Amino acid sequence: MLDVQYRMHPAIAEYSSSRFYGGLLKTDVRLLSSGYHYRPYHSKTFFSPFVFHDVAYGREKYVNSSVVNSAEVVAPRTTPSRLELYN
Repeated sequence: MLDVQYRMHPAIAEYSSSRFYGGLLKTDVRLLSSGYHYRPYHSKTFFSPFVFHDVAYGREKYVNSSVVNSAEVVAPRTTPSRLELYN
């Protein structure tokens, strides 16, 4: 079982650890001390490292054997322009 991760943002790793690894997955200390994953815009709720966005106005529909929600496809397209405001 994976016990140390070296790539994910620590907030994402924390969720993965508690959800899938019983709290046993740790982030490498070098990654934590490097500050590499921390950005100024992470203090904004919309841009924190780990966010679930509810696209309440979207509706799922079946296309062949897949489920498609077009609103969920369009919603992230506005994120890059919003992110530029915080750089």
